[in-house]
Amino acid sequence: MASGLKTVNGDASSSPKSEMNTSSDTTATDSVLDQIDDTAQIETRPRVGLPGGPKTTLEECFYKHLVTPMVTQAPDSNDPSTTSTSTSVDGDEQKKNRTGKNVPDALPVMGLEIGSIMKLVEEVIVSGSPEAQADPAKFMKTHLRELHLFEEVAVLSHSLGAYISTLDLHHLKTFSEKLVSDLTHWLSSMFKFPASRASFHEDDREGIVKMCRLALHKKYPRFATDGYGALYSRPPVIYMSNAARPGVAQYLCSQLGLPLSSIHTVSCSVDVGSIHRMDVNALLKCVEEDVVSGKTPVMLLAQAGTQLLGQVDKLDLLQKLCLDKEIWLHVEGNNLATLALTNVSSTIQQAKGAHSITLDIGGWTGLPSMPYVTLYKTSQDVSMAKTAGLIEFGARDCLRCLPLWICLQNLGSEGIAHHIASAVELAKMMHAKTGVLTNIQNIVSFEPANPMVVFRYEQVLPASDSPVDPDARPPLSPKDPYYDALNVWLAEVLRRDVPTVHVSTLDIENVGLCVRFAPLESARAYNTTKEDMIQWLMCLDQQIKILDATVRQRPDFQDIVEAQDNLRLITLRTWAGMGAIQYIPEKFLSELDELSDVAKKEINALNINLVHQLKSADTAFSLGHSEANLACARFGLITEETDLEELIALVYTTGKEVEESSKFLETMAEVVRQGIEKANQDLEQEEQRKLAQEGVIRQIPLVSSFMNWWSPPPKADIKGRMFNLASGKIESTEKTYECHMQVQESTPDLSPSVRQYPRKASLKPRQNRTSSTCSNPTTPSDSNPTPPDPNAPPHDRSGTEDKITTETSAALTPAEEEVFEEESGKTA
Repeated sequence: MASGLKTVNGDASSSPKSEMNTSSDTTATDSVLDQIDDTAQIETRPRVGLPGGPKTTLEECFYKHLVTPMVTQAPDSNDPSTTSTSTSVDGDEQKKNRTGKNVPDALPVMGLEIGSIMKLVEEVIVSGSPEAQADPAKFMKTHLRELHLFEEVAVLSHSLGAYISTLDLHHLKTFSEKLVSDLTHWLSSMFKFPASRASFHEDDREGIVKMCRLALHKKYPRFATDGYGALYSRPPVIYMSNAARPGVAQYLCSQLGLPLSSIHTVSCSVDVGSIHRMDVNALLKCVEEDVVSGKTPVMLLAQAGTQLLGQVDKLDLLQKLCLDKEIWLHVEGNNLATLALTNVSSTIQQAKGAHSITLDIGGWTGLPSMPYVTLYKTSQDVSMAKTAGLIEFGARDCLRCLPLWICLQNLGSEGIAHHIASAVELAKMMHAKTGVLTNIQNIVSFEPANPMVVFRYEQVLPASDSPVDPDARPPLSPKDPYYDALNVWLAEVLRRDVPTVHVSTLDIENVGLCVRFAPLESARAYNTTKEDMIQWLMCLDQQIKILDATVRQRPDFQDIVEAQDNLRLITLRTWAGMGAIQYIPEKFLSELDELSDVAKKEINALNINLVHQLKSADTAFSLGHSEANLACARFGLITEETDLEELIALVYTTGKEVEESSKFLETMAEVVRQGIEKANQDLEQEEQRKLAQEGVIRQIPLVSSFMNWWSPPPKADIKGRMFNLASGKIESTEKTYECHMQVQESTPDLSPSVRQYPRKASLKPRQNRTSSTCSNPTTPSDSNPTPPDPNAPPHDRSGTEDKITTETSAALTPAEEEVFEEESGKTA
């Protein structure tokens, strides 16, 4: 913001400031300001030029009284004299006391400079949450996106509206009436909705509330005088489909004071290609039943682009039904934007027959903080519209449409149509690519009336008349959760590689998780261009090849794993990868059905160590857990060149090495314990021999001193014991004391030798599935596993013999350590 203000300041100072140096120009400017403050009419029509261009008289006043003082008061970050501003605003002690507490700050006694206030605003943005205030590491990573020229005009127009609100009420009323009149004419002509009035509101649901209130006044003439008493005899009913936005029914009832029973939800069609479209026959049946039961149908909320799939209701049939039953028809949806194009689909053209429509100009053009517009048809008598609150009475309330008035003139009708046409073209490009990929299913058929792409990756099932291999595994169902995980992974990778093309995932009933691209919602916000879409399509083609290779080789992976004795297949249905394997030591193979807690701990420790070593060879391996909370090695996605048997053999041989390493440590612990016991026995025997040689008299305290003086004993021969870890033997320290150094004898190495398994040869061949059964049962995973890491590369192993370093990092159990310390103390 600071840099933007400085640029504006430079523009303002280049022209107006230099002109204000002369007394004549100063007098002229003051006279204009006097005209604005007084009740005289403004001679020059206000118009806002582009930033950096020549300024009008109104702009000079605007910059002089608002923008220029803000920039002048803003402290320079490079000026050392302003470095203490933040300390004076909020000292370290005050920050320390406020940390971790969501407590409002006290209003400063003295006013703050605009630069200090900007710093406070920045603090609130990055540390506005209580979690961020308690822990600076949890600061929200965010940034304000760069604004284009027309978006800068939108930001400027909001400030200009606040400045113009200082006019006297008479001029302000005339000014606001002109704005509303122009916008009504422009929008009704641009979106082909003639003979209509416009209502502006900040909430996208407020238009439905206003139209429903207008429909109530038309249906119940005494509603204005009797209030809700007029609704008692024949309660109103409002119809909407299951595909309507969540929360609309509750919001509508809360704003109008109606019970939820006034909302009648109509089911959607089940026909292929018509999901999320309102079932017209079901609606007609509901209306007839409500009329028979003494209720009054008031309004129907139709969709011209549902929130999830962008489906358009059959507006022609709904229009005819509403005309026959005298029901107010209101249409909303993003596909109404295509009404601004030259060639409009016949499906969307039917929206012209509705009583009202709601438009989201700001969302379709990327203009920030624009009001929503509801166009409605009414008679020449506007008294009912005034009663329903559709006509603004306050002149300052009408100023909310000033930013839209300025931006529409800045863009022009061709500019708005260009933005909408570009979004349609982006959807067309994506749909053309997804339509030719084999394992991509387009959920929504593309048409100009619905510029949205929703697709799902799933394997195409073979034809029913094609020959079936009896040894092959049956293919997965298209609704299998495994495909949901693959689609989530695909969306995450595409968002990471091409962030300017915004795609999301949505769960569709009876279909599964799909990938969704809605350019009318996101293209302008993310500045998506055709070049970005071309890059995105290339990335999609690469990722689909990886998914195809993984899905194609997954049955072979399962067959190879099930043929091995020490490997058990773990089914993680929500893991987007090849699968998961658990290594089982030899001693637990016979008791897999009933594993003890000790056995589970040992299996977990072994598999965790196994994954740690596998990661050093291939980062696509990761640690997972089964439903029984047993650790397993998860395989990531693979490429077409990956040698699957080599990959599984790598896990098998590494598991064998880890198992042998753990066996060696167990054996070494036992050898250490036995060596300590033998050393203690030898020391006790030497003590007994010494006692026998010296006699009992030398053991008496007083007599021993006299005996040692009279007959000195021979020099004691000190012989300690040491334990050789290499040989596992107890040895004397006599040579150590004689040579004054430690003498090492050649001893055999008892550490386990790393076997050089021929990896592929170490695997058992796959068995015929028709004559054998799976000896290793699969275990379903938990419903909430760790999501796949899109940053992990796919396995790319084409037969290369990667060496795995065996790390012997095991230790004694706590009980063994206690025995070892106790025995070592005795020996010392």
